[in-house]
Amino acid sequence: MKIFLVLVVMLASSIAKAEVRPEYSGAWYWPTQAGHGFSLEVISNQRSIGWWYTYDTEGNPIWLLLDGVNVDNRIEALAYYFEGMRFGSFAEHHNERIEWGNVTFTFEGCMYASVEWSPTMPGFEQGALPLMRLTWIAGMECQDLVGELAGQWAVFVGTSRQDNSVEIQADGSFFFSDAMACSYQGRIESIDRTAGTAQARWVNWCYHDLPVFTASGVITHGGSQMVFQGDPVMVSLPDVGDPFLVTPQLTFTR
Repeated sequence: MKIFLVLVVMLASSIAKAEVRPEYSGAWYWPTQAGHGFSLEVISNQRSIGWWYTYDTEGNPIWLLLDGVNVDNRIEALAYYFEGMRFGSFAEHHNERIEWGNVTFTFEGCMYASVEWSPTMPGFEQGALPLMRLTWIAGMECQDLVGELAGQWAVFVGTSRQDNSVEIQADGSFFFSDAMACSYQGRIESIDRTAGTAQARWVNWCYHDLPVFTASGVITHGGSQMVFQGDPVMVSLPDVGDPFLVTPQLTFTR
């Protein structure tokens, strides 16, 4: 009973609301397309601004001003193109602001995001791109990185080749059932992106004594795979003989 109460307290925390956090401010790019990128500033709970340093269709460097509103984990921005001002004179009356189109950023956490753009200015095509953080603003480094794991994953139990679909929530919590009708409920409690490690706890509802498994994880393949393995735990099944050892292991991939 005591184990059960501890488990309920551990798993009943509320799911964090997705939001655009001030810590997302900084430079973002995609490594295979180095040479253009974004500078973003979250200036309030409601608004963000940014700049896209890119090129026109002739290869000439340009920059776009991004005036955005924050919606859940997205920045939905209008992009503006400027022309006419000359270096040295910087005459304001020569400067013309032209609406370029719409740009939307969707954040998966502190390190990864994606961007979609829909130009209204002739000559540009719509598109999308994954993004990775390039720089932080000093003193605003993200401390809670669990949110970047949120989303749909395939999960394997032990050494089984049978994959199960699971959605990891914004606070790291998850729940799924496998082919043996065993249910797993738990939470990824912390990750260290620099070290490539994580910690998780979960319960397997098949076992009679409802043990709480605590496991360390290794994050590989650019964050697309997590393997959690804990120390062997003695468990028992209802209407089965002697207790036996189980080595808890969950592998998440996406």
